Amino acid sequence: MKSEYSFSSDAGKYPFQDLLIADELAEKFFHTDHDPDQLKINVKNDKRIYAKFPECENVIKYKNKVIGETFVLPCKQHIMKQFLNDTINEAEMFEKIMQEVNYENFDCIYLCAADIDENHR
Repeated sequence: MKSEYSFSSDAGKYPFQDLLIADELAEKFFHTDHDPDQLKINVKNDKRIYAKFPECENVIKYKNKVIGETFVLPCKQHIMKQFLNDTINEAEMFEKIMQEVNYENFDCIYLCAADIDENHR
């Protein structure tokens, strides 16, 4: 029996519009607009992520409707240690990752977000 749930990680590349919809849901949970320390959920950052790390975003759908996401970022241990030691915040960590990290040189992963519409929990 085929599941009515689908995951972009299974299907490959997803439409950019799906990322925008998933981010609307994420903003409801994380309220990044009101916290300067968090990675901002906005079109500018979405475009950067979609271009550099598209496989790190997993858009979750139910009956072809976006209902959530998981989002990880490849990272380097020295950046993660700075974040865990509170010497940089999440927004600063994101900028360092975008400047220094690629798929060939990461040695750890940051689980940035996991959210799903409350009707599907």
